[in-house]
Amino acid sequence: MCKFKFIAALCAAVLSVNMYAAVAVNAEETVVEDAVVSDTKETLYSIEYDANGGVGTITNALPAKAGAEVKLSIWALRIEGYSHIGWTDGEKTYERGETIIMPDHDLKLTAVYKKLYTLTYEDFSEIGYDVPLSDGTVVPGTEIYLPNLAMFNGDAMFNGWRVNGEYYAPQTSFVMPEEDVHVAADWLSPISFAYSAGDVDGVVGESIIYTTKYPGAQFNTADTPVIARLGYKVTGWHMSGTEDYYGVNESYIIPDKDTIFEIIWSPIIIGMSFDANGGTGTMEREKYEHDTVINISKCLFEKEGQKLLGWQLRDEYYGPEAEYQVKIKKAGESLKFKAIWIDENENPGDINGDGVADLTDMTLLSLDIIGDYDITDENAKTNADVLKDGEVNLADLAYYKQFISQDKILLGLPSEGE
Repeated sequence: MCKFKFIAALCAAVLSVNMYAAVAVNAEETVVEDAVVSDTKETLYSIEYDANGGVGTITNALPAKAGAEVKLSIWALRIEGYSHIGWTDGEKTYERGETIIMPDHDLKLTAVYKKLYTLTYEDFSEIGYDVPLSDGTVVPGTEIYLPNLAMFNGDAMFNGWRVNGEYYAPQTSFVMPEEDVHVAADWLSPISFAYSAGDVDGVVGESIIYTTKYPGAQFNTADTPVIARLGYKVTGWHMSGTEDYYGVNESYIIPDKDTIFEIIWSPIIIGMSFDANGGTGTMEREKYEHDTVINISKCLFEKEGQKLLGWQLRDEYYGPEAEYQVKIKKAGESLKFKAIWIDENENPGDINGDGVADLTDMTLLSLDIIGDYDITDENAKTNADVLKDGEVNLADLAYYKQFISQDKILLGLPSEGE
């Protein structure tokens, strides 16, 4: 009996502790809800397609729950003159085969169509080219690529495309508009392009070179044909009819009309030296720009018993300190003046004894030859024999005239053969 009482008391004590713990847990919660057993069956939604007059295959997806990925029918329906581009739910348009997220309701999609327009190309077979471009019908908004074609129509060169008259460069594209389109070649005719030395002297070979070029092409002045001019170098070019100037290594664009590309010349520096021809002393080497007009430097050479008659350059002669135009006759040439000496007591051509040979002396010589004047002085007679051949005659007069006209001769030199 006591045993049962003890067990009963122990049970009562344990029960009272558990009840206290349960009360404590409930006291910490602010809301107590009854457990609800929910319905685990999910709602599935379907897609209904409206062909909108088109015919063809439609793939119906299985019903799906909201939030699931569903792929729309990929097949293109057919209507004459139109292209099936996708589906619309009235608010948004989807592409064929696009994957969408299923909404929480059934979906009705209607086929969307775009009118097709014709695309035609120029026929190049008439000029001998087989170009693989096909006519057809195209959906507006389609990007059409325009290739580059290496071909000519006579002298005209392929230059791009004309899409309904509007120019497009090769290897570009256009977007098909909502209208029929014809694509034709744009042809570029050549122009006459001439390289010219200009109105100058000393040009070696051709002074103008003609060629044909195509407008818009880019060239470099370093690649121009060679036109040579003695004593000058090319320092630039001028495009005639414009204010455009280019250096020796610049790019330029061919214009759309016949053009002359004219050289800008700059003189080179020419060296000048002096030969004493048996005399003594020194004269420094000089440098001048080609075509410069100078007076020959005063002679610093000396030769005993002799005086300077003039200077010889090639087969030309110049008086002391005569005017001279610096000029070479072949590429790379330098100028060397050789002193020409004469006895210090001689004065060739000085007939009146004033120390110079001029027009007055030539007049006296002329009168002597025709008999209207007689040269009697022995020194004057010696000076009148300007060819040093022992006679005073018309040959001396003719030579004197050349001297007076500054024809690069010297009086007092023996005639050829002496």
